[in-house]
Amino acid sequence: PEELIGKNWFLTCVPKDTAEMIYGLFKDMIAGRAKFMAFFEAEVLAANGDVHLISWRNSEQRDATGKVCGYICSGEDITERRQIEKEKLQLQEELRRVQKMEAVNRLTAGIAHDFNNMLASILGYADIALDAVSQRGDAELQRYLTEVVNESEKARDLIKQMQIFSRSNPNSLTALPPLPLVKETIKALQESSGNAIELSLSAEESIPDVEMALQQFHQLLLSAITGGGESITETQAKHISVNLTTTTLDRLLCSACNYKISGEFVEITVKDDGQGIAPETLNELFNPHPTTKYTALTRGLVTAQGILHNHHGHIAIESIPGYGTTVHLFMPIAERTALGEKAVNSQVAGISSNIMIVDDEASIAHLKGELLSFSGRA
Repeated sequence: PEELIGKNWFLTCVPKDTAEMIYGLFKDMIAGRAKFMAFFEAEVLAANGDVHLISWRNSEQRDATGKVCGYICSGEDITERRQIEKEKLQLQEELRRVQKMEAVNRLTAGIAHDFNNMLASILGYADIALDAVSQRGDAELQRYLTEVVNESEKARDLIKQMQIFSRSNPNSLTALPPLPLVKETIKALQESSGNAIELSLSAEESIPDVEMALQQFHQLLLSAITGGGESITETQAKHISVNLTTTTLDRLLCSACNYKISGEFVEITVKDDGQGIAPETLNELFNPHPTTKYTALTRGLVTAQGILHNHHGHIAIESIPGYGTTVHLFMPIAERTALGEKAVNSQVAGISSNIMIVDDEASIAHLKGELLSFSGRA
């Protein structure tokens, strides 16, 4: 307290950015030019420079003539209480956001489910019509129906993304359609990079699903293409091409674990025309204690191989300094459980028994009946 004796309270204990304003307000109240405030909140400085929020309660002091000559002010430090209130409000806001996302997820799942049923009927009947028209040799009508099928398949891919989004846990393993997700990522990266780098995509018409967590799949793509989500221009490339295909490997050496891998995989190849990776860096890339300095691209590749190996995948890298880098990402194919396809492709010709079809959607039930009838006539 002795450090304060003889000093101006406002110019000593009130933060500098508000001291002059509050001091002026006090003088105006003393002079009767401003309304007396019995309660207010204001900040004060502690001896160590910390700022505390004080809740003030004030009473006027008057002289014998009734003129205001001063104030008695008592304050309570409410800094901690106000911080708790702020955190409570933040938690409530976070809870509202979570509840809103859950509602959006439920709505998205419902819309996707209903639309998927409608689209299944559209695709199914279009396929039947296309087969019938192709047998009659009507080339023009066949072309029209092919367009219907192609656009419907694009819509089906979008619905799959909606269904993936609506799942409650984005980190849970699920069967993902790689093609629409790769397209989405490349489109976003192209927009973010402007014209600095040209990105291109080529892919097979039919790519099987891969089993991976959605967020991990996005991170895998970003890591392989941009170095873990850093600026895409840091690759120092002018063109990056991405190719999506299925491939069968026969004892190919994984660049990370040196394991000879065989079998069928979904392969994403990322090729750039950047500065490339020096051989000594490439040899040290997946060393637990590397002696070389990582770049954005090499850090991304280390992240990519970690994600792949966690999902039983592998990576192969080719690079020539001055000519660019080619990265091969190999992901296991998800289990195929398309029982409906097996049923449709079964030989039903010559069977005289009745087949009961049960489905909660009448259009799907009718479609399955038409498919079985059509297969029996073929």
